[in-house]
Amino acid sequence: MCKDLFRRETRGDRLIDVERARRDVPLLEKRIYLNHAAISPCIRPVREAIEKHLEDWTWMNEEFMRRVPFGGEGWEQGETRDVKASFAKLIGAKVEQIALTHSTFVGLSAVVNALEYPRGCNVVVMDPRLEHPSYLPNWLRERGIEVRYVYASENGLGKIPLSEVEKKVDDKTVFVFASYIEYPNGLRNDIKGMAEIAHDHGAKIVVDAFQAVGHIDVDVKDLDVDFLATGTYKYLMGPKGTGFLYVKDYDDLKPVLFGWACGPWYREFDKAKEGYVMGLHNSAARFEVGSYSIIGFIGAKAAIDYFLKLGMKNVEERLMYLGDYLIERLQEIGLKINSPLDPECRSGSVNFRVKGDPWEVAQKLRAAKLWVTGGDHYAHGIRVSPHFYNTEEDIDRFIKELKKYV
Repeated sequence: MCKDLFRRETRGDRLIDVERARRDVPLLEKRIYLNHAAISPCIRPVREAIEKHLEDWTWMNEEFMRRVPFGGEGWEQGETRDVKASFAKLIGAKVEQIALTHSTFVGLSAVVNALEYPRGCNVVVMDPRLEHPSYLPNWLRERGIEVRYVYASENGLGKIPLSEVEKKVDDKTVFVFASYIEYPNGLRNDIKGMAEIAHDHGAKIVVDAFQAVGHIDVDVKDLDVDFLATGTYKYLMGPKGTGFLYVKDYDDLKPVLFGWACGPWYREFDKAKEGYVMGLHNSAARFEVGSYSIIGFIGAKAAIDYFLKLGMKNVEERLMYLGDYLIERLQEIGLKINSPLDPECRSGSVNFRVKGDPWEVAQKLRAAKLWVTGGDHYAHGIRVSPHFYNTEEDIDRFIKELKKYV
């Protein structure tokens, strides 16, 4: 569906043919959707892949049987390597460095549990007002591990300076934890700089990339991260219940959970007197436990392949342009921007402050078929998160409606 989705602009940028791409988003027939940082609508290629799989499943034909089971690696593992290969290409990794997961936090939990924590160690975590809520700090403190926070400037609405990260990290730090893009206001962290600081002290860096993958161009080699996890249902536009874990070096890591998918099998009955699973996979697949959602990952692969054809540099450029345009229009009507204005540390997701309850304003906008998110935990503001197929006209209509409530 996305062949030849590019057109040449007069300024020389290789941008996406938005008019053509919009035909792949059926939801646009009913509303303007600006909430991709929460969940994305189903695009036609994903729906078509899932519908084909349902047909294959209904009749138990050869296509379906080749996909069972779904997990692990090797002769017995169906087509799992295909979806891993697509994701590896998307983020600049090797297929052996990719594991399937059920969600971002399942992947993050897998590596956090696999690390060792010497007595007196610490973990450095970015501003908890910006990081997605999780039990991680509690989990660490329950095990006697010191948690050190690095706070964003401007009372949580600015950037996280590397100088502040450097003050917190020392030779007893096990890992630095950060989101590539923070969910409330679209702050883009300097992950490459954080990785360098962590590695200078012998620590790892663990990255939540859920808001980044499908939003900006992610290159794990350039970033030099140790672990990166993401789901697919936000900017990547895949189904819920599917995710990926990138592991740079896996040889010395022992997974906490176990199952049939974490290691290669003996093929012969007589060799399995101590079990069929011989050991752990020599890959990140050692973190896979059992069967994964076939239908989910069929859809995820279709979504990833769609973005590979679009080109993530093109998607990022488009989203940064839309973010610029949105900020300009918001400032025209005198609203305070809760997102960083520095292009180096912001993204296409924009948050702004309104008078009154932001959640109530967001509900009024939704009633007008303009889908956004708002609330106190979104930096007391409204978050607008367009995607590559949104237009200036979408934003203009949003601004026109917003004026009624601010």
